[in-house]
Amino acid sequence: MNLSPKFQYFYTKFHTSFILYRWHIGVFFLSFGIILGTTSGYLYSREISPIQKQEPVVYEDVTPVLSPEEKFQQYLSRIDLDSDDSVTKFVNPDFSFDSLRYTPTGLQKLDRTHIIDTKWDARLIPEARQHFEELAAAFYEAFQQKVVVVSSYRSYNYQAGIKARWCPDNLCAKAGHSEHQSWLAIDLWSASTNAYWKSNKRLTGYYSWLSENAHLYGFHNTYQKGREIDGYEIEPWHWRYVGIPLAIYLRDNDLTLAEFFIIKKREG
Repeated sequence: MNLSPKFQYFYTKFHTSFILYRWHIGVFFLSFGIILGTTSGYLYSREISPIQKQEPVVYEDVTPVLSPEEKFQQYLSRIDLDSDDSVTKFVNPDFSFDSLRYTPTGLQKLDRTHIIDTKWDARLIPEARQHFEELAAAFYEAFQQKVVVVSSYRSYNYQAGIKARWCPDNLCAKAGHSEHQSWLAIDLWSASTNAYWKSNKRLTGYYSWLSENAHLYGFHNTYQKGREIDGYEIEPWHWRYVGIPLAIYLRDNDLTLAEFFIIKKREG
């Protein structure tokens, strides 16, 4: 093969350099192969953990845990003695309904299974009616006698008529100031005098049972400590629904609703 002198020159230089440096080139590629293999093996043999699922953040509940006593005190602090629609609305000679002619709605007649309704029109709000009927059933079981209701609701005009017949303030509430207008109060057996009740063995027995049990059904004898405290003379026949928790509290602490009202107002 005839090659040009120039090509022969370059060919000879290349061939000579290759012979001289082929060992270095071999070492280079060998080292490169070792490095590449080692790296690949590491990458493939390495245990790669999957991306861990982020757990939801759980915030600690910092709501204070109240004891039964603390919960009850919280309940007492929220009792509404002022709103006309409240079952704990307080009225007396000095405090009236905000609306003097207030009339509640949704009233229901009493079931007469264990009750004698002398007016045939005794009605209470549903909550009070239910608990009074339960009270009457318990009374019947104890005495085999029905509870006699002589008065329940009195409208503003009806109460005004009573006052027009010269009923004194220590015995009869002014119109707009009577618990009977709330449809929460009820008079039992004889709306007469405290002396008459004390002298009547049958009524004394009934009152004793009511004093031990009525609070369990949410009823409270509003006027039991006299005019100086409650605003009216003692009336053992007059019972008013205030709800079971408050009725139990008043009884256990020997308080009337009037005394509780004064305490609440002092607390602000």
